[in-house]
Amino acid sequence: MMFTKSYARIIFLLLIALIVLLSPTFIRSSKTYIGEDSYFYSRLSEKINAGDYSYDELSYSGRYFTYSLAQPLIFLFFSRLFPEYLIINIIPVIFAMLSLFLFYKILKEFYIEPNVIYFSLISLIVSPPFIYVFSSYNFLCYWHYIFLLKRIAS
Repeated sequence: MMFTKSYARIIFLLLIALIVLLSPTFIRSSKTYIGEDSYFYSRLSEKINAGDYSYDELSYSGRYFTYSLAQPLIFLFFSRLFPEYLIINIIPVIFAMLSLFLFYKILKEFYIEPNVIYFSLISLIVSPPFIYVFSSYNFLCYWHYIFLLKRIAS
């Protein structure tokens, strides 16, 4: 496969996305997480790992465990492979890259000209909702990817 102008553009877009999404992590001087969801899913995955997920004493002065188990279980799966700090910062970026790829494939499917596709991808990368969703570990980064995957599958 030859290295063409379109491959150079895709590599350039991926580099821009990496810089934009990882910059909030590198700008912070402390090793704290971004957002409250990161702490919440970390705590829930510890409770699930301990087998004590019937009652959550820290949420609203205590209540029964009625949360979705998808995000804590995904966090628990990756925590057995990687350190927690790496999961909190890298997993959303991986889902962002996959979402960008799926968005690119969807636009290619509609036969949109390449310049418009690249401009759309750059607009998506620098948009505040995209940065918010994929710069911290939250439930939106999974659902965004799943919705795009659903569009490709249909």
